[in-house]
Amino acid sequence: MTSDPRVFLLPGPRIKLDENQEVRQELLDFVSGGKARAVLDFQNVEFVDSSFLGFMIILLKRATASGGDVRLCAMKQPLRSTFDLMRLDRLFPLYETAEEALRSCGD
Repeated sequence: MTSDPRVFLLPGPRIKLDENQEVRQELLDFVSGGKARAVLDFQNVEFVDSSFLGFMIILLKRATASGGDVRLCAMKQPLRSTFDLMRLDRLFPLYETAEEALRSCGD
């Protein structure tokens, strides 16, 4: 079963995994549904800690294992530079807007 793509507006301005367990669980539940396509919207985010970055990789692995994926959008500088430097832009498709990311889910 393929679920419709869903946008998750991440809380900001700082995301620390230990302070955002509800977000973590909501994302895990969504990708566990099979062939889930999640779009993480970073428009309110200025900083993410390393544990959240690690969680994002786990989330991507779970999603792709069941035929889904994770896309990112609305990431501002300097966070975008951090993702590029860590080469996370090679793992996660990045889009300017949630609308662009959702349109790409039809590809």
